[in-house]
Amino acid sequence: MPYAMSHLSERTGLAARTLRQYVALGLIPPPEGHGPGAVYGEEHMVRAIAIARMRDQGDSLGVIQETFAAWSLEQIREFVRETEPPPSAHPPAVAPPPPEAAPAPVAAALEKPDIIEGTSLPGARRYVVCSLLPGMLLMVDDDAPQLVRRVAAEIVEKYGTR
Repeated sequence: MPYAMSHLSERTGLAARTLRQYVALGLIPPPEGHGPGAVYGEEHMVRAIAIARMRDQGDSLGVIQETFAAWSLEQIREFVRETEPPPSAHPPAVAPPPPEAAPAPVAAALEKPDIIEGTSLPGARRYVVCSLLPGMLLMVDDDAPQLVRRVAAEIVEKYGTR
């Protein structure tokens, strides 16, 4: 199946610039074509997913390069299958919350937030801190309006760590 760079980026959570760097390093083969018309295939997708998961596990690019040099494409596919997150056990039995309510991941974070205070933060205010990606946090003012909380919930839902 042909993919655009945006598909690889969306599926892996890796920025297009990062994916291009991995092509330059030889971790992902070059696409067919150039620029916005470049086409990526199944091998590109599998390798990109594997790299993203290995990086999430803390593997360095050097370790990933060594691993890919030793593994066949089928072994990379097997790694991706083995590290696939399990599907939700049960779909929600209740209707989704109304638009003004925060989705469950942030609602839970807001109920039991990691509160940080300090003079190093603007105005020494209190914030709810949600982890998005390794090394990236989202801070929401503890008394933010519902709209801000809803937008934060959507960000955490899409990009939050699992």
